[in-house]
Amino acid sequence: MKDKLLENINELFDSYNLVGGNSKKNIDKMKQMMPDITEEDVKEVLDYLEGFYRYCSKYGDKLADKYKAPCLPWNDEAEKDIKEYVLLCQEKYPEIDEEHIRELFSTICWLANR
Repeated sequence: MKDKLLENINELFDSYNLVGGNSKKNIDKMKQMMPDITEEDVKEVLDYLEGFYRYCSKYGDKLADKYKAPCLPWNDEAEKDIKEYVLLCQEKYPEIDEEHIRELFSTICWLANR
């Protein structure tokens, strides 16, 4: 089951729910997509996503602090930083796609600078 979960990890969560601490929505989505998922598997996925959030949110915080924008900034310097941070996150969490990592960074920037 773990391999199937990791293959589908990008469909199993919404990064806004990670930031907002609303794992219930992510759990509901997992159970809807995979009705045979066990509570142990749910916990394992939530632990994985929590680790992803803790690790990658520090880069979102750096972007929010540096650029003071309520979204991901669009200049060349920012794009270089974003790409670097995405690569660092993907090294540790290769199953998470770039879109979800950028979404996490954007959500963090919005919450910090709105």
